[in-house]
Amino acid sequence: MAAAVESARPVSSTAGVELILHLPERPITVRGDAVRLGQACDNLISNAVKFTPRGGTVTVSLGASEADAVITVGDTGIGIPESELDKLYARFFRASTATRNAVPGVGLGLTITKAIVTAHEGEFNVESEEGVGTAFSMSLPLPRRP
Repeated sequence: MAAAVESARPVSSTAGVELILHLPERPITVRGDAVRLGQACDNLISNAVKFTPRGGTVTVSLGASEADAVITVGDTGIGIPESELDKLYARFFRASTATRNAVPGVGLGLTITKAIVTAHEGEFNVESEEGVGTAFSMSLPLPRRP
């Protein structure tokens, strides 16, 4: 996560978007493909920066429940209409707020991210309000303790 945030800093800085990282005191480890999980984080962070206007904020957080690590990427961006939330993971789908604001993209990032999370037996969720912002969360199973 830290690497994904650091790689996004130059773009967020140029865009005038504050990028904040919240990590717990103790590291949280999940089993999985580090490259693909990094790609999922990269996708969510780059989307959040891209859809947040100058002066906005993107917050990346890592926490845990008893069974899962939870990564949340939230922004103060343009948001997604509620009627379109169930379509977000369809290949090539672009929210109307994205097309209306001429935000570039092809509509594959969330499809790929959801596939990565699903392949790791996790859950992928979104909450959004148009004009307020969006938060995506990835819940990934923690290793079972003996």
